[in-house]
Amino acid sequence: MSRCCWSGCPWRGGWWRDHRQVIDAIAFKYRTGTPWMDLPEHFGSWKGAHNRLRMWAADGTWERVFTALLAQADAEGDLDWRSPSTPP
Repeated sequence: MSRCCWSGCPWRGGWWRDHRQVIDAIAFKYRTGTPWMDLPEHFGSWKGAHNRLRMWAADGTWERVFTALLAQADAEGDLDWRSPSTPP
């Protein structure tokens, strides 16, 4: 999935923080409800995580990631497409 969704090169300036660490920061923020400014320091700059979240939403990265994960889970038989009201 990394070849289709993630660019390793920054647009300008220095190198980006590792994408996994930024995804962990975003997941932590939404899992705990923590305000962006209160993210623990080990995630790096809260502004960097927030900006990358917004950039990935705007350029369609999140949609491509979720589509790829959904396709993979479906191919592996991990999804149940029946309606919740349909008996097994």
